[in-house]
Amino acid sequence: MRKIVFLFCFLVLSMVAKVGFAQNDEIRLVSPIGAAIRSAFLPGWGQIYTESKIRGSILFVSSGAILAGGFIARRSYQNFYQDYKNTAEALDNPQECKNLKECQDLYDKANQRFKLSQFLFFSSIGVWAYGIIDSYVNGNFYNAQVKSEKLRDDTKKIEDMEFQLDVKSEQINLILTKNF
Repeated sequence: MRKIVFLFCFLVLSMVAKVGFAQNDEIRLVSPIGAAIRSAFLPGWGQIYTESKIRGSILFVSSGAILAGGFIARRSYQNFYQDYKNTAEALDNPQECKNLKECQDLYDKANQRFKLSQFLFFSSIGVWAYGIIDSYVNGNFYNAQVKSEKLRDDTKKIEDMEFQLDVKSEQINLILTKNF
């Protein structure tokens, strides 16, 4: 009978302590899916949401720079290709080596710029996809870190408590001492 009463008192006391700690300290968790959706709309926004401001800034700037480079390369490709078409149409005699060499050089430059623009566009898509996955993972790591810090604080608070058990003839007294 004494063991049952002792167990009951201990369980009630631990529940009261748990509720008391939960009311005092409220933690802020983030939604990993919400972070991924934010990064899908704007690269780096999900990282900033999960408190990784430097990583989010780097992703935002790098994806913007790669995308801008892709548009610049695309514009250069269009200019070289237009020059190639104008030179090819202006050729009256396709047998002239000088004009054929000039046409081939313009075509090669246009082709290089086109491949570069395609590479940069696909790279920006890769950085964007990486940002989505990274923000989801960051959200989970952030939540785990916040929960572990909360658990560490709660453990420290419990360690600061003292339990005293006075067993007398027919009575069990459980005394909880908390130092502030």
